[in-house]
Amino acid sequence: MENPATAYNRRQFMGVKIDIYRVLYIFGITHPAQQHAIKKLLRAGKGHKDLERDIAETIETLERWQAMLAEEREEELALNSAFRPPS
Repeated sequence: MENPATAYNRRQFMGVKIDIYRVLYIFGITHPAQQHAIKKLLRAGKGHKDLERDIAETIETLERWQAMLAEEREEELALNSAFRPPS
């Protein structure tokens, strides 16, 4: 069986080993949902799942991230209104 660490170091660009984690770091991608979606898209159809399944899972991830952003906005609005002095 292949060492899992080597699966991430298969690509080289101009003599530099690159992997998904290095790409995410270089581009400053810090949100886990965004990281997951990008990784799935870069490797779509190349793992044990077929392309359509990987696309569907990427869409699910992006929809969850979108929902999280909406939840965070709602929580911030609730906090802001809870600490607003009465008029």
